[in-house]
Amino acid sequence: MNTEDFTVEMLCCEATILNEIQHKECKRKDIALTYYFCMVSKENIDYKKVNKAIIERWSFSGLEYIKKEANKWFKKNWKAKEIGDRP
Repeated sequence: MNTEDFTVEMLCCEATILNEIQHKECKRKDIALTYYFCMVSKENIDYKKVNKAIIERWSFSGLEYIKKEANKWFKKNWKAKEIGDRP
């Protein structure tokens, strides 16, 4: 069995990440992974809302860190370039 043929997709991405942001035990690295799942999801994500919640908890530099780490996941798993206009 070849694992390259499998994909994982998170459901209710926006609700999940907003919930995680509220839980103090979730760290920025945890949120970055969920942010990555939001980026590759087919769902419509309200990134203004998500980004605002991240900034309220950590700050603008926290948002930058989370996006940078999410982009690392994206590049690693999708072998793609910077995502440009994506959040």
